[in-house]
Amino acid sequence: MKDWLKKDRCSICHDERAVRYCLRQNKDIGWKCCNNLRSDSKCPEPCNYTPINAEGSPLPKIKSDSRTEFIDYIELYLNYWIHRPQPALSDASPANIMQSTDGKKILEKWLSGFSYPDAQIIWLLNKKLNLGIQITDTPEFAESISHRILEAITTRDWDKVIDFYTKPDQDKQKADALIIDRIKSHPLLSKATHWQIINSGISEDKKQAFAFYEINGKDNCTFIYTAAQDGWTLYQTICGTLQDYYAQKTLFRDIATALAAKVESQCYNLLQQSKYRYPLCPDLDYYWGLYYLMLKRTDDAVNCFESALLLDPAWNEPLIQLAISSMNAKEYQASLDKWQLLSERNPQDINILNNLGVCYLGLNQQDKAIAIWQSALKINPDADIIKKNLEHQSGG
Repeated sequence: MKDWLKKDRCSICHDERAVRYCLRQNKDIGWKCCNNLRSDSKCPEPCNYTPINAEGSPLPKIKSDSRTEFIDYIELYLNYWIHRPQPALSDASPANIMQSTDGKKILEKWLSGFSYPDAQIIWLLNKKLNLGIQITDTPEFAESISHRILEAITTRDWDKVIDFYTKPDQDKQKADALIIDRIKSHPLLSKATHWQIINSGISEDKKQAFAFYEINGKDNCTFIYTAAQDGWTLYQTICGTLQDYYAQKTLFRDIATALAAKVESQCYNLLQQSKYRYPLCPDLDYYWGLYYLMLKRTDDAVNCFESALLLDPAWNEPLIQLAISSMNAKEYQASLDKWQLLSERNPQDINILNNLGVCYLGLNQQDKAIAIWQSALKINPDADIIKKNLEHQSGG
């Protein structure tokens, strides 16, 4: 198990989570205390977190588990670095050479000649040395988005919270109410008061990112993101770890298996146990809906399918269930509206076209029903259900 998954406290400050073993102190410590120690460049070489001199850069290379940790280290390191003699500056320190106008220009030119992995480094150099090095805009990090989400949650700023969770095509008013209610009623999120980043990262294909936090000094929380054209989009909030994110595939398979076997108790236990860990997961709402259908609790099922659709408006499965429910209740216009939307997304789906015809028939629009079925038969001449419907309408 990774050290940052344990909940032991730092042996130095006894506050932050202990995430690594320190050779220098012979103790398990947190990353903030690690940065305080290694910023003086006196840590032993065998440690993986010891800074290493980097060619072509005024700053060392370091291993860090998050961008926040990296920037924190750079800020601490610069407190030492600005007072150290630099061979490239004729052994003058940055703090001394910038005292004159010419020296400041030399320093700016020298530092501008390097490539920095994060624009925040340039901001820190400008701040500490009163320089004017140009800063290039960079896309926002998924980690910094997570910071703002947690800031909004801990301050109960619901208008900001919902901005992170709103998706295109949502019924915004209903979706906002659902999201806020889930967070307000959640045992962890509703009581979140403080947090600390533990680990973050990006997948090898650059399509996903995550940020893992400790909430209230004890609980785990992970935000999952997907890449978008304009940056990162929040995909899922998990009250757990990255392992819990990957465990969903097995979880959903187990739930589906229990539903297929109609094992009510197993379904309920799996769903109930998952409510805490995946509070805004549309898949769970969908499976709750299927569970209630198994119990013939149609109204509860419909509510769950509607919640799933509010959380993921582009997902067809809950929309299909709602269309079927409306059709079974002989609410043909409501059902037709849903099947038409599904048909726009899947124009050659025979089942969808068949149900469109059924709804038109229920609305006493036989000509439209026949036209839909005839068009379906052109797509698939072997569609038995379509053939039977047409035969029935022709009196065959």
